[in-house]
Amino acid sequence: MVRANSNHPRIAASGVFLMFCGIALLAALAYFPVLSNGFVNWDDPGNVVNNQLIRSLAPGNILTFFKSTVLSTVYIPLVTLSFALDYRMYGLNPHGYHATNLLLHILNSILVLALLYYLTGDKVVACVASALFAVHPLHVESVAWVTGRTELLSAFFYLLSVISWCALIRGRGDSALGAVSPPAFLKMKYYWLSLIFFLCALLSKSMAISLPFILLLTDYYFGARRSPRSAGSPADGCGGTQSRRGEGAGGRVIYGVRDLPLAGLWSNKIPFFALSAIFSVVILIVSMSGETLRPPFHKDPLPAILIASRNCVWYVAKILIPIRLSAYYPYPATVSIFQPEFLFSLFATGFAAGTLFIARRKREISFGSLWYLITIFPVLQLIPVRDTMAADRYAYLPSIGIFYLIGILFSRIWKYCDEQANRPGEAGCAHVRTLVRIVPVGALTLVIAGLSLLTLQRCLIWRYDERLWMDVISKYPGAATAHNNLGLVYAGRNLRSKARAEFTRAVSLKADFAEPHINLGVLCGEEGDTDGAVRELKQAIALKSRVPDACRVLSIILDQQEKDAVAAGGRKKRDFAPSRNDLGLAYARSGMISEAIPQFEKAVQLDPGFAPAYYNLALCYFMKGDKDKADAYRSRAMKLGYPGRVSDEVRGP
Repeated sequence: MVRANSNHPRIAASGVFLMFCGIALLAALAYFPVLSNGFVNWDDPGNVVNNQLIRSLAPGNILTFFKSTVLSTVYIPLVTLSFALDYRMYGLNPHGYHATNLLLHILNSILVLALLYYLTGDKVVACVASALFAVHPLHVESVAWVTGRTELLSAFFYLLSVISWCALIRGRGDSALGAVSPPAFLKMKYYWLSLIFFLCALLSKSMAISLPFILLLTDYYFGARRSPRSAGSPADGCGGTQSRRGEGAGGRVIYGVRDLPLAGLWSNKIPFFALSAIFSVVILIVSMSGETLRPPFHKDPLPAILIASRNCVWYVAKILIPIRLSAYYPYPATVSIFQPEFLFSLFATGFAAGTLFIARRKREISFGSLWYLITIFPVLQLIPVRDTMAADRYAYLPSIGIFYLIGILFSRIWKYCDEQANRPGEAGCAHVRTLVRIVPVGALTLVIAGLSLLTLQRCLIWRYDERLWMDVISKYPGAATAHNNLGLVYAGRNLRSKARAEFTRAVSLKADFAEPHINLGVLCGEEGDTDGAVRELKQAIALKSRVPDACRVLSIILDQQEKDAVAAGGRKKRDFAPSRNDLGLAYARSGMISEAIPQFEKAVQLDPGFAPAYYNLALCYFMKGDKDKADAYRSRAMKLGYPGRVSDEVRGP
């Protein structure tokens, strides 16, 4: 049974159980439409539908989950394992995957209730905050999107880790906050549980790296106070006496952190910070390998700072007023300090920081604000990742801090109204007293009902991918990614004219966007326009993005083009040698030497006198360490009149 602080009324186990059931019911009612949703073409195909890894739960395959990344952009082995378990139970029926997501959200809502009640002992704060968390429409993306499982599973383990740390502090008093050495810590079961849950959170999503700072914040909230003038006294068995400041659960003493040596607070979290550092490196490596990092901003960091300050304010605004929610938020065409939204964000961020500093002694305000800032910091796009400026799912954990502050505010309003209703007065004022008590509850009920309605509507938007991308385009007509993905929906339904229009629109909106060129190439190839397909795919390769995908499609198109041309008798085989050479160049310049060699070999088969292909073969074999073959191909190229050294760069004709 969770026990309240001594300055709050204790609740029987049945009362706690009813609180949990109530929050679970709220979450289930608000999100039940997701059970009818399908997969959408926004990472679901790569993570689930076309992901061959999840088709087997053999030990060797499970090991592969932890040795590879999905789509080469994220490291989420536990999420992949959960998809494999879903596949074992439901196959590719999307309703089962959505049921798992909904269950995780319900569990997370219960964990938020447990954490905040454990922290505050105030049932009003815990219930209000967890109810808002359970029904808020900003969380629809995480719940209604199958790939949103990353946020849900990571948050589940994240909250369990924080709760385990709270249990450690409550159970060990002052020593749990650093007055004992780390080896003593390793004997504590809750310490190990917290560390294990943290690792699981990181394996679900690397953005959980903020947790060590949340543990420091939790230390601050509980507060380990050690008076300097009592240092050295053996009274507490840890080198100092305990000065009573408040009561924890079960009557345990709670202490303040101001006088506790900082070394003690940090040293017991060394394993946590070590894991955060390791996974921070993983994030950078995986992001760079998957081409998800936007161009570096170190030459001019101001745009990234402006974006980050804007996002910091933007997420709070979306939590408080959840309107114009979208699955995709494109970057603005320009980012300048003189633009009103960025200038306002800078002032708002500075004002909030000043207010927080002034109110730093107010434990509740500091805890809620810092929870939000710490958990939102990794996703503020200070180091720009992907081509979306923000995402609803990024607010899943940070929103807890804001909801906690709202819960504190409501609790104080409720207590004030209750005090006013209990003031001595005339008997005729009884109905006024009743009204005073009802008003805050009625207002909260209306807010939760309104948020639930918005959530129901957002769940329906996520039901079909066509509806999803049309919703994005209605709010952001210039979003090239949305037009491209809508084109994929039309192409999948064989609506080629509509698909071509969307792909063409995407290209016109973003000239350096390779994906719609690839999709146009595929579309041209399906329509028999192989020349158009080759043209579009070469444009995609020239953009140096998604090169492997473009190359694979171009290889298929060239095979078909060569076959059709030879059958028709119009063009000779050697006419296609330059295209094969270009394809080999694209592979080689992307570091895919093994894939480049067959293309150069195909080029010399088509035209035995095509010298550049021989020379490029020499370069490829030289890079692979096969000097004999390199010399042979180099000699052949030079006999055909192609000069150069084998150390030169791979080159075209």
